[in-house]
Amino acid sequence: LAVTVAEGLGLPAPRKVPATAEVTTSPALSQVGREWPVEGRQIGVLVGPDTGAAEARAVVDAVFGADMVPLVIAPRGGVLGDDDAGDGDTVAVSRTYRTQRSIEFDALVLLGTPADPNVDVLIGEMFRHKKAIAHLAGVSADLVDFGITDGTPGVVSFDEPGGAVEALAPLLATHRAWDRPDPARV
Repeated sequence: LAVTVAEGLGLPAPRKVPATAEVTTSPALSQVGREWPVEGRQIGVLVGPDTGAAEARAVVDAVFGADMVPLVIAPRGGVLGDDDAGDGDTVAVSRTYRTQRSIEFDALVLLGTPADPNVDVLIGEMFRHKKAIAHLAGVSADLVDFGITDGTPGVVSFDEPGGAVEALAPLLATHRAWDRPDPARV
């Protein structure tokens, strides 16, 4: 590549660099094989158009209870749920499908998998970046298109929304799912 670029610019081609010796990783700098605090981590909580406010509230409360920050991702901004009953069963939406980006989140909780290209990008990036993903047991079939199946490293399911954080915490402590295969090399 360097030769091609140099020729295109009319410059002399760089000399070939000799191969380097085997590199030894520094344990002081490596993130692999260690555990880190989970407090303060940002958790994306993806809701579908049919997700109820009570489900989202259970996850949001559990995330706050673990000293992490939930960011609810919904089809539209504003509030999820209707407080006409006066029971306080609403959840503030932090991001919409169009305004979210995977770099904001340390992990993702899926309460639904809406058919939206922006959501597809989010899930795909979270998977490729080896970030933790927790999903409600009922949405597992929707994840196969992303290469996510039962037993995929760094992906856990939960039966009740309140159990999402308990399932995610061990994955967040290791920072990434280092043993998840790189999709480009599989």
